[in-house]
Amino acid sequence: MAPASEDIDQTSAILTAQRGSEPGRREAVEHIIAAHWKPLYKYLRFRHDRSPEDARALMAKYLEDVLKPGFFLRYDSHAGPLRNFLRKELDRSAVQWSGKQSTSFPFPVDYASAEEEYQSEVRFSGLAADEYYESEWVRNLFALAVGVLQSTLAAGGKTDQFTLFLRSDLQDKSMGERAFLDEVARELGMTINDAMNALAFTRRTFHHIMKDIVRSLTTTDAEYQQELRNIFKGS
Repeated sequence: MAPASEDIDQTSAILTAQRGSEPGRREAVEHIIAAHWKPLYKYLRFRHDRSPEDARALMAKYLEDVLKPGFFLRYDSHAGPLRNFLRKELDRSAVQWSGKQSTSFPFPVDYASAEEEYQSEVRFSGLAADEYYESEWVRNLFALAVGVLQSTLAAGGKTDQFTLFLRSDLQDKSMGERAFLDEVARELGMTINDAMNALAFTRRTFHHIMKDIVRSLTTTDAEYQQELRNIFKGS
């Protein structure tokens, strides 16, 4: 079911996947897959206790179905966010899967890295499968946004700003942010003021990239705003 026309977000990949013509429809579906395949793979391993080999084969078959025209016409935005629809469809596929291998899947999916991440994760006892999937979905969105940020800054010759951003967000700053920035700025040949300005600019850019990704995975402005609140509630 489509949302009310006056509330439609024209930048939504979902709407293009549902109604678009080729090659735009295919590109929209691949964008959706990029945002969901890894959380779905890990969820399959966790919830359905599939072996890595079976999980890869099942995912390949499932993603073949996702790519088919008409798949997203089954999605009703009023029933919940797209990621829940994709998870439930995967549950259905896992139950019905006969063990048949996919013949081909022309989409780059790095199952090895996903499996390595899954094996190295520490999951607390009692973690619900849907909670795990939700946290992995958010984690994957942030990873996608970091990748876009890196490409964007590199294209503008601002690789030092990306390094500053990564080190600011990922390293221990127990000494205090200003002292930390002073140290990194010296390593990068920046003044502390330049480093602070560069970091502020990069964080704004990252936030805009995240918002663009989230908007592309929603169908209405109300849903978009709610998703932003859910994702950034701990920020």
